[in-house]
Amino acid sequence: MTAVVLGRLKRGDDKVFRDINVTVGGVPQDLTDTGWSVAAQMRTQSNAATAVDFDIDESNLADSIVSLSLTRAVTATLDARTYVGDVQITGPGGRQSSTTFQVVVEADVTREP
Repeated sequence: MTAVVLGRLKRGDDKVFRDINVTVGGVPQDLTDTGWSVAAQMRTQSNAATAVDFDIDESNLADSIVSLSLTRAVTATLDARTYVGDVQITGPGGRQSSTTFQVVVEADVTREP
């Protein structure tokens, strides 16, 4: 089974992945309420030791929408390859993870001197 591709990015570029709708039991949640936390990582493979943590935009969490981003400082350190990731939500009912997704990192060809 192949994971859905969340997006593609170029090494050394900023990247924002928008509007990941999160539901618990099919119901949207206000993820800003006390007791909720959101985390997201990607790795070269699910059991790899080294992970890249996504930055999480908190502006739409009340609407159960998660936006992830990576800065150019982080993407510059990545190898050109396909990574796997997920979003993990921890709340009053326990911990749940999203479906595993892929992020494709492409080589950067043009660089400023």
